[in-house]
Amino acid sequence: SSSSSSSSTAFVNLPGANGPYPELSSKARGINVLQLPSFVALSGTKHVLMEDGCWELVWRDGDIAGNLICGFRIPQEIQRNENGAKLDAKSRLYISFLLWTDDQLTDYAQKVDETQGKIAALEKEKQESVDKMEAAQLPWNKAIHFQHALAVHEKLTLYCDYLNHYL
Repeated sequence: SSSSSSSSTAFVNLPGANGPYPELSSKARGINVLQLPSFVALSGTKHVLMEDGCWELVWRDGDIAGNLICGFRIPQEIQRNENGAKLDAKSRLYISFLLWTDDQLTDYAQKVDETQGKIAALEKEKQESVDKMEAAQLPWNKAIHFQHALAVHEKLTLYCDYLNHYL
């Protein structure tokens, strides 16, 4: 079955079009809801009326990804069960999707591969220093290899943080 979104022409506010940098937004465009979404509550399937639906694309220069953001107004209260989270009547619901161009995805994959290669090389170098430290007979040789292993471990930590937080 099919139903259109809202008979109203107003859209919900979107973070790009209605935010501090509207020039980064494609501007709000309408969405027609073709089929009412639903969820399962203790009392059975519940359908959700969604009004004033719209979407925008926000893409800042230099970002590796853009955002497709959809916004809707929910005219009635929604609650899955008496202890669950609820949306009050007239709440806004936003759904966001990350988007990449083929070139950006290729660049990103290359950066991840390069970083993983550096991490593997540093792990090998660290293990070699630890092995040399354990094999060393003289205390100052042990100390030199230990210090080198710690320095490599610090670099390794930085690359792992970079991979986990920035890529």
